Amino acid sequence: MARPNEKGRLRPGAVPVRPGEPWITGRVYQWNGVQWFMIPPPTETNRQNADLYLTATSDATEGAPEAIFSFAQIRSLVASSIFANLVGAKHIIVNTNGAIQSEDYLPGQRGFIIRANGTAEFNNATFRGHIEALSGMFQNVELQNVFIGNQAIFEGSIHSGPLFASNDPSTPSPSRSWPAGTSIATIRSNLGVDQNETRTIDVSGGSLGGTTGLIRLEFVATGYIRPPAMVPAWNRILRVVFANNTFTFTDTINQTLAIGGTTAGQTLRFFNLPSGGEGLPAGTVWRDSSGILRAV
Repeated sequence: MARPNEKGRLRPGAVPVRPGEPWITGRVYQWNGVQWFMIPPPTETNRQNADLYLTATSDATEGAPEAIFSFAQIRSLVASSIFANLVGAKHIIVNTNGAIQSEDYLPGQRGFIIRANGTAEFNNATFRGHIEALSGMFQNVELQNVFIGNQAIFEGSIHSGPLFASNDPSTPSPSRSWPAGTSIATIRSNLGVDQNETRTIDVSGGSLGGTTGLIRLEFVATGYIRPPAMVPAWNRILRVVFANNTFTFTDTINQTLAIGGTTAGQTLRFFNLPSGGEGLPAGTVWRDSSGILRAV
């Protein structure tokens, strides 16, 4: 119950109590000097009379060790402990910045914080499910059983055990072709093979005339003494190898030769390699002027 306000006016929505009408438990009543009036309790959408109910609750529970309420509207609560089965609120503000944080939080050192802008800081975390991110930076990370679906760019040094190359279906190998009558010396030069070098080059598909399924080119150079001047000379031989057949040419080819233009299968690609080997440490891979990879 409560006294009239200073001017004797009743609270908004006051309902007069008729003679003999029972009073309702949990309601505040106001005396206007003539009769009693029931003051409607505040609701979540109408908070009129909240102060009156708060004052009445304080008066009724003063000195009591505990109290039980079916509804309470409190503007400010100071408590040493709160125990609840469920806590719901439209807005939860733990600190003045709208962040939830541990008592011992110190940026970059200890504790945790969840900020209102969506950023957070933790020491350790375990995620049992799926994680998606648009970007990120990791330091001193150990990865196990990691699948990279698109591509990965590493800047700096990579220290690892065995590296296994994977398919690169989106990037076919460059195609090259030479018409019939092209010298083997020209083909050697185009592919970065020295004129007097014996070397095998695996290719990613190709054809010779109407035969397809080319798998490799074998360049062979043999020296001899050419009479009558008896001067050194070289036989430059090219073997064009297919799965079930091999074609051999000396000095020139008599059919159109084409290589590449297909998916290479398992590939390991290198970008921004040094263009020369001078001054590089042993084991360094570099790319010569013809685009051929070489190692120091």
